[in-house]
Amino acid sequence: MTDETTRPPKPRAVIRIGVTGHRVPPKLPASAVPTVEETSVRVLDAVMSAAEAVQRAHAYAFATAPHARLAERATSRAEPLPAEGVIISSLAQGADQIVARLGLDRGWALDAVLPFPPEENDRDFPDPEDRAALHALLDRARARFYLDGRRTAGDGEEKAMAKRAYEAAGIVMLANADILIAIWDGEEAAGTGGTAQIVARAIADGMPVVLIPPQTPNEPSLLWTGFSTLPPQAARVEHLEPQPLDLLGEVVEALLAPPPEPERHRRHMDLAGKLRRFVKSLFTPGEHAHHGAGDPDVALSEYLGERERLQFDWLERRYPHLLAWYGARDFGEGDRQIEPYEKTTRDEWKAFCSTCPPADACRGAIESELLRAFAFADRLGVYYSLRYRGAFVAGYFLAFLAVLLALLAVIPLCFNIPVVKAVLVLAELFIIGYILWIIVQGSAGGWHERWLAYRRLAELLRPMRILALVGALGPVGRPRGRDPDEGFILWYARAIRRMIPVPNAVADSAYLDAVRRAASDCRTERRPVSEIEDQIDYHQRTVGRLGIMDRKLHHWGDVSFKLTFYVGLVYLAAFVGYAALGDGWATEMKDPGTIGYWVKALTTFFMAGLPALGATLSAVRAQAEFAALQAQSQRTMEALALVKAAMDAEKDEPNLALLSDRIERAVDVMQTDLSGWLALSRARPLALPA
Repeated sequence: MTDETTRPPKPRAVIRIGVTGHRVPPKLPASAVPTVEETSVRVLDAVMSAAEAVQRAHAYAFATAPHARLAERATSRAEPLPAEGVIISSLAQGADQIVARLGLDRGWALDAVLPFPPEENDRDFPDPEDRAALHALLDRARARFYLDGRRTAGDGEEKAMAKRAYEAAGIVMLANADILIAIWDGEEAAGTGGTAQIVARAIADGMPVVLIPPQTPNEPSLLWTGFSTLPPQAARVEHLEPQPLDLLGEVVEALLAPPPEPERHRRHMDLAGKLRRFVKSLFTPGEHAHHGAGDPDVALSEYLGERERLQFDWLERRYPHLLAWYGARDFGEGDRQIEPYEKTTRDEWKAFCSTCPPADACRGAIESELLRAFAFADRLGVYYSLRYRGAFVAGYFLAFLAVLLALLAVIPLCFNIPVVKAVLVLAELFIIGYILWIIVQGSAGGWHERWLAYRRLAELLRPMRILALVGALGPVGRPRGRDPDEGFILWYARAIRRMIPVPNAVADSAYLDAVRRAASDCRTERRPVSEIEDQIDYHQRTVGRLGIMDRKLHHWGDVSFKLTFYVGLVYLAAFVGYAALGDGWATEMKDPGTIGYWVKALTTFFMAGLPALGATLSAVRAQAEFAALQAQSQRTMEALALVKAAMDAEKDEPNLALLSDRIERAVDVMQTDLSGWLALSRARPLALPA
């Protein structure tokens, strides 16, 4: 096994260009076509040159391939993979085909998004030569995604229905592109699905647009909200000042370049460094608190430097054991990772992937690049989750143990024998030191930050497996400029999404039904594995587990405090009984050889120890936010169930636009849940149980 297979995968440098524009004269006159082609070549070459420059400047962030000669000598040196360009086009006559052909001639891949099924799509090309030109491009395309557009709806509105089909193709094209080339005269939209409407949508979505006017094709310009300090929330073309094409390199860098490494991001801290921080924390009040919650987000280099953790140690098993102790899960469940990340995830995704429709390169990318990227984000999130949660569980219960050791000093056998007293003090010092050591390690290693970052990344990557099958962008959004504070998570998720082509498929009833089943109706013998049902099942189990933990921790915390009350009553009863014996009761209760003396000592022990136990249970309950997370999971489960019910009710009339809308609604619900969870969890950094 090579080192690369045990670390998170690096994305390839991929840039995607969508195209829209006029079809035929007079809006795109034949005399302007040669100049349009020259300008389009300038744009494509400038984009690729900028992409290659970004890839060279940030080689650490992008995938590499072993050099052939070096590989023969079994060395591990590697060279960067070349940047990849992809044209996303509907291949309409005119602008679409011009840019697609030029891109193919320069080694770019072509992903075609067609508005109608194959035979219906050919009706747009009645001339045999035009149809032959279309099929020549389709034969060279990497993927051909035929949408389910129709020309009629049974009411004879052929023109209106066709325009809606062109609009749908334009929307899918935009969702899968990073930059839009628009060969557009700047006139108002003539109707649905036209060039003006697609440009307007791209601008509003924050997509960079290269505008090539047919009237003056040698004078292209750039339109992008990223050039504005504070663009309108829904920007329009007239809101933006056209910029020169020379800034295209800056645009590509903003799209492809990884975020700058935080100035104060955690470097690897060796044992000596941790020991120095540990010693400092012993003599500097609050020293541990300066690390952890206030540290910047995890850096990309930190994530790419992670490795598979195939065995959980003592600390990682504390939280699962706490759940098992209170009956919220079985002992041994989820507290030991023994399989490689990719293999484990592939087994979990097997039923889902077998349900997905065949989509060639798209499905291949889902089952390879996306699966592997998700596997590492997900499993590393689990690992740091258990480290962080294990740290706070161990910290609270070890602190409770330290209190018990201190209380043992009131027992005569311990108090009157100096050696026993010294051993108890030594044990308590060891426990306190070990708690401090856990906090130092967790703060230095950023367990809390890494858990939140990797969990967020995993929840951005996982729904891509179903979103890509309908050509949807999903929750990753678009960069609105070079934002140094954005962090690596969105950058990495976008980079992985760029590696997934559009489906090579016809969106007919069979395809849409397969997508629907993968989204909401795919099960194994043990549990549902579809995108939505799997999440419903997860939240259902979460509601049950968190409910059990919240009730039982509250119950036993309550019992601990009430037992303290009962112990106090017993002591007072004994006190009254001894007082009734006469004047000798006070002397007898001071004699270690009497029952009264031991009643007094044990009363002190339990009346201090039981409240400490109750406080520990209450602190664990508050730190874990069991009740709040249970309520949030309940809301998410109910919202997803509504989406699933709607999808099931519509299964007899498959429709790509409606199915895509349902899937995106479900993903929005999941992202809302993620945002709520992050808001709760960020407020609980790793800290001493004080």
